[in-house]
Amino acid sequence: MTKHGLKRHFNSVKCKKLLLTKKNQTVQNDRTTPDVINHDNLLSTLQTLKHSFTLIKRIPRSLRELIADSFSDTINNCIDKNSFESWKQLSLFAYKVFKLPGSKKTDRKTSLTTVIKRNLKNLSNLSDTSDLFGEGKSANRVFGDGDNLLGRRVTSKIEAGNISGAVRILCSDDSIAAYSEDSLRMLEMKHPLSPPDIDLLLIPDDLPPFPEITLKELLSAVASFPHDSAGSIDGFRPQHFKDLLGKSLDLQHPSYQLGLSLTRLVNLIVRGEIPEFFRHIFFGASLIALNKKDGGVRPIAVGMTLRRLVAKIICSRVHQRAGEFCRPYQLGFGTKGGAEAVVHGARRFIEVNSDSCKVLLKLDFTNAFNMVRRDKVLSAWMNLFPAYYKFIHQAYGFPSSLSYGKNVILSACGVQQGDPLGPLLFCLMCLDKLKSLKSPFKVGYLDDWTLGGEFDTVLDDLESIKNSAIELGLHLNVAKCEAFCTGGSEEQKQDVCSRILRAAPGIQFPDLKSFMLLGSPLNTSSIKTCLMAKLENFKILSTRLKLISAHHGLFLLKNCLAVPKLLYVLRTSPAFLVTDCLAALDNEFIKAIGSVCNIEMTDTVSLQSSLPVNNSGLGVRSTERLALPAYLASIFFVLPVVSQIIDFNDAEWISDTINQWKILAESQEPVEEIRHIQKSWDTPLVEKLFDQLFNKFVNDPVHQARLLALKEKESGAWLQALPARQISTHLEDSVLQISVALRLGATVCTPHICKCGANVDKFGHHGLSCQKNTGKYSRHRNILECQKRAFHEAGYSVILEPPHLFGIDKKRPDGRTLTPWMEGRCLAWDFTCVDTLCPSYLFSSVKKAGSAAALAERRKKNTYAALEPKFIFNGFAVETMGPWGNEAKMMTAAIGKRLRQKTGESRSTQFIYQRIGIEIQKGNAECVLGTLPFFSNSFHEIYYVLKPRSYM
Repeated sequence: MTKHGLKRHFNSVKCKKLLLTKKNQTVQNDRTTPDVINHDNLLSTLQTLKHSFTLIKRIPRSLRELIADSFSDTINNCIDKNSFESWKQLSLFAYKVFKLPGSKKTDRKTSLTTVIKRNLKNLSNLSDTSDLFGEGKSANRVFGDGDNLLGRRVTSKIEAGNISGAVRILCSDDSIAAYSEDSLRMLEMKHPLSPPDIDLLLIPDDLPPFPEITLKELLSAVASFPHDSAGSIDGFRPQHFKDLLGKSLDLQHPSYQLGLSLTRLVNLIVRGEIPEFFRHIFFGASLIALNKKDGGVRPIAVGMTLRRLVAKIICSRVHQRAGEFCRPYQLGFGTKGGAEAVVHGARRFIEVNSDSCKVLLKLDFTNAFNMVRRDKVLSAWMNLFPAYYKFIHQAYGFPSSLSYGKNVILSACGVQQGDPLGPLLFCLMCLDKLKSLKSPFKVGYLDDWTLGGEFDTVLDDLESIKNSAIELGLHLNVAKCEAFCTGGSEEQKQDVCSRILRAAPGIQFPDLKSFMLLGSPLNTSSIKTCLMAKLENFKILSTRLKLISAHHGLFLLKNCLAVPKLLYVLRTSPAFLVTDCLAALDNEFIKAIGSVCNIEMTDTVSLQSSLPVNNSGLGVRSTERLALPAYLASIFFVLPVVSQIIDFNDAEWISDTINQWKILAESQEPVEEIRHIQKSWDTPLVEKLFDQLFNKFVNDPVHQARLLALKEKESGAWLQALPARQISTHLEDSVLQISVALRLGATVCTPHICKCGANVDKFGHHGLSCQKNTGKYSRHRNILECQKRAFHEAGYSVILEPPHLFGIDKKRPDGRTLTPWMEGRCLAWDFTCVDTLCPSYLFSSVKKAGSAAALAERRKKNTYAALEPKFIFNGFAVETMGPWGNEAKMMTAAIGKRLRQKTGESRSTQFIYQRIGIEIQKGNAECVLGTLPFFSNSFHEIYYVLKPRSYM
């Protein structure tokens, strides 16, 4: 008998292939013959594919032309034939092309580019799905569990550019509900069937034509999708469209042809020509369920990317007219600052009626968006925008399919979740009802309605809503409605409250400390309660920042978690009156900065960190100093809308607040044209604060030169960059610590002796100009590579350190173009980075920011003067503290302009500033670390930069 006979037999290649074939046959038999798809099981096939494969999120650059060509052919085939087969091919395209390698070892070793190219070669029969089934689910990356999982999910979102998604994950305690019959049942309850008496309008024959949608509108709508947006049942993500259409402005590029094909398809969809067999899939969505704190579930629907794209284009076209039509009764769509206007109007209503007893009533509707009648929705749309009625009728005139796992929930009632037009449809549907109410104060923000006036009037309106809102599909949830009595005596208030309670049993009467409207407090007592709740929430969030890198943490803290998360409350309430709460918040912000960046937050450092980035700070603003400008700017911003909601004397309303600002700013109020801009109220206060900080160093020219340099716009570009490792804009923790400490004048290290023999103080400035430091070489090399890539993207070939420009002279600039740059001459440039705080430059740096860079550029001009007849020469000089020379700015602006013309990216110049700014910070950190002794037995030379990060 052969050793290991059966075992060897089962391990043979032939046996493994036979077992795999049988296994695949078994799987296929369980899936109801997926290779033979008819009209009924196309949806189930897409459901199975959705949960069977992981698709790529970004398309490799080298493959975009090939995929764009193939996708364009598929779209054209769909437009020309408009058949079941062509739509099926379109819906399967992503799964056929973008699927990741399977779980087999041979698949995982294959490069992604090779896999995608192989997929493209197998596109001859797009309808055949036999090659998809039986492969097994692609290997999913496992992040870990608990806090580690949270940190990695947040990091993944930031790296993908989806900042709002990262904040949502970091702040939310919601979890995805496990798939179960209970979850399915609760989701079905959230999506009721249509009422039996529904009367859907037919499509009239005399509809006006709509203007053809253009490629420019298409590209604008694609760009409006958030980064890393999810895909739906067809597998296509918005990012796929962004990648494939990235060069649509180049008429010779396949992206342009794809853009034209997509534009044709979008016009076909707007004309209402989606076939009946595909309609319920196209207007359907993928569902997931989130667990709610009260034990229920919150449905999250993700519609098809193409369907959302069309809705976005229509939304942009009707936005302005719809906003004008809805104001001032419904401010949930088309009105900038609509929520702020509602809050300011309600607060003013309370103040005006402080002498007489009035009622302010907040209404809540049960599952409002999913309950409204679609015949009312269609009728409201038809009356205002008949040109696009065919598209809306296809979306809402028939049930659509919501996929939850392998189950299907029919969506036959309400506006579709995730539809960009959903808020507008809801506003139009309920607008007539709001207008018919008799209360003097009546305004809605989507499904949040607020009424105010005399008790009898408000009560009549409440009864009217209870009786007639059902006709719209709205059901009043009395248990969540709130009533607030203002003005009059206590006896009057109690009498009114009792009468309201009899008319609406179960209605809530919040006290002064908890009365909120649209998330904003309406009186001083509730302001304090709101801010203290925000404080406790921020303490929790700040501890979660330790789960991600320091750079990611600072980016979220500055742009999302500190003042940005409080700005709505600061703008809609006089929070500047509650200084103790604001001071407590500011103190927590300072602690968070010190914890994330690992620096000592002295009073001076804390003061500078609270300044805007363009004024030498970190941009983590102080709520105590920002509250008053934010409130004033918001009032003037919404003044035209509020004046339509309620009559008032605006001068009397805010005259005291303006006088308070004048005293603080020691300045006159901004002119009328810019009073609605927050910066106009904030800048005088910031300048005054900066002058106070600057004067603290009246006898210290080093720190005065540092502050002047940091006021230059380009000095803070690195703080605005998205911290992403794949584009080299992410700073390691120690590099970020040094960069922030150098910027804020904080302690970098303990005093020690540099390897060159010079003394290094606690600020570490010596390393930036030490002649024996090697960090400057890597900085020089990396910035030249950045410039080379920018030239290449702009369409110019360049050579770095070109030889033989001076004949036998060994001098050579850092780079030159191979094609004419301007006036028929090529461009040559030479880069240098000089130390702002070097003793030889300090005398000029303390007088004028950027003077060291200007001097360096003049020296470069003199050095390479011999090149001028044949070349356009630019000296490209920057400083360690951030300022750029004029020639460097001009050259960067010229490259950015060419990039903008070629790619259509309006931020091209900013990206160059950010990328070079990041490399300057990396070089500064390496220079500071270069002063470290190679070996030391002394504990006093242990550096702050080597200490582990501490957290609260």
